[in-house]
Amino acid sequence: IFASIPGYVTQTHAYTSQGEYWAGTWIKDHTPETAYLVTDPGTGYVMRALTLRNASAYFMLPDGRAPADPSAVYPNIVGLLFAIFQSTNAREAWNRTIALGFTDVYVVLSTRTVLWAQSNSSILVTHPFPGIDFSGELRVFERPWFEPAYQSAEVYVFRVLPA
Repeated sequence: IFASIPGYVTQTHAYTSQGEYWAGTWIKDHTPETAYLVTDPGTGYVMRALTLRNASAYFMLPDGRAPADPSAVYPNIVGLLFAIFQSTNAREAWNRTIALGFTDVYVVLSTRTVLWAQSNSSILVTHPFPGIDFSGELRVFERPWFEPAYQSAEVYVFRVLPA
């Protein structure tokens, strides 16, 4: 798929990077079909398409509604996800992640996620950004609450450890 992209097209023209593609491939091959991916809406949209896993705000509630619809279960799923990435330490991030109520949970941290977390929850980051510094966000997703599962220059995946 990436071999067919014309030479004049730069990274900022592509909706999905090679790093995101390979992370999606890893997720599809190494996580259960029931996995839920905690991430920003832009990355969630891409990962949902690549992995067929529930991701970000892109999943169906048990009653058949999307979480973006009014729901007593998730009245503001994007706000809840944003709060996870605003956490100041691993325990706080873990508590907020566990409070979502999913099992088989993974955190996907991409360049989009970093930009989204540094901005506000109402934006949708529509493409990857090379050269983003992950250091601030990486210090939040640490053991003993998160286990590194996959890493590339553009995407980190952490398994959320159970209580």
